Amino acid sequence: MPWTRAHRLLLAWTSDAIAGRISSLPPEGPTDRLLAIAAAERVLPLLASATTALAEPATRASVGTGVRNAVLLDLTRRACTALAAANVPVMLLKGIDLCERVYGNPALRPMHDVDLLVPRDSIPPALAALAAVGLRAEESPNDGLLRRSVVLSGPPPLRPHIHLHWHLANASYPLPYAEAIDLPGLWSRSLPWANAPGAARVPSPEDLAVYLCEHLVKHCCEEWIFAVDLLLTLRRLRPAPHVFARIARSWGVERLCEAALRIAEGLFPDLGAGEFRGRAGIVSLTHIEHIFVRQVLSGRRSAGVNWLVYLAHCPTAGARARQLWQGVFPDAADLEALDPEEVARGRWRAYARRGWRAVERMLGR
Repeated sequence: MPWTRAHRLLLAWTSDAIAGRISSLPPEGPTDRLLAIAAAERVLPLLASATTALAEPATRASVGTGVRNAVLLDLTRRACTALAAANVPVMLLKGIDLCERVYGNPALRPMHDVDLLVPRDSIPPALAALAAVGLRAEESPNDGLLRRSVVLSGPPPLRPHIHLHWHLANASYPLPYAEAIDLPGLWSRSLPWANAPGAARVPSPEDLAVYLCEHLVKHCCEEWIFAVDLLLTLRRLRPAPHVFARIARSWGVERLCEAALRIAEGLFPDLGAGEFRGRAGIVSLTHIEHIFVRQVLSGRRSAGVNWLVYLAHCPTAGARARQLWQGVFPDAADLEALDPEEVARGRWRAYARRGWRAVERMLGR
């Protein structure tokens, strides 16, 4: 939905948190409303030191986040040790890497699960090694060929999850740049994880920045934390702009990177995204990509809007038509995820309604 005054106030508070400032802006409207938005955008723990208006609930949220992340960090160390013993290379992705290397405090960055990357041919020994530490696959690796990942659940009572990837392009629909991503280059540029040297790797600052741009666009920045991740990476890890641009072009995601940097700059102005974008000098956006950026910055972040960017990756009219069709009508197996009441009235009717809603989102309606 479009931004309200509460959204804009929280954006300003989050900007101050990213910059390390204490905000002087007073609260507006019901505090419960502000808390609900901050929690949904996953920035509430970050606000603990940025505004007195939400200091108490934000501090409680950061304590809860710290406890949960401590469990996930312990699980990650045990998983990486098991994988190293099985001679399986492993790399940390997203939150589990960001919470310490970028945020500097695991209590500030909420995580749903742990994302790990292993080589594709190492999946069988990786699953066996992780099973030895109590992690069981919830699905077969062959069930998600496009997602290129498998979810594993940990032991009770907390049942923490690990999302095991064998590729960075991870979605339930075709991504036009998937085959261009240079995984060997990603591994060769990676660095040792400070918490377990020799047992795990983390992406280089430049690879991490490119990946965060791809991830932000793939999810239409549906949570502000995606933009915060990117901005803090630029500010604290200081990736080299020319190396960032070279990797983005080699992966075929330079258009996604430009769009992501514009979104981060639009949400949180004057925090470095614009300067970095100018120094990287990646690419100019097309008209439909500008529409995508404007829709996200206005608060319309529903899934499907990013198809406007994916269309710009297609070199021919035929390729664009196929990409658009896949965006509106993904695999028929997705019918199982639709509203059961709609499916009961007719599977294909429900599928058509889903397609029409996707078109409306692309048009910004």
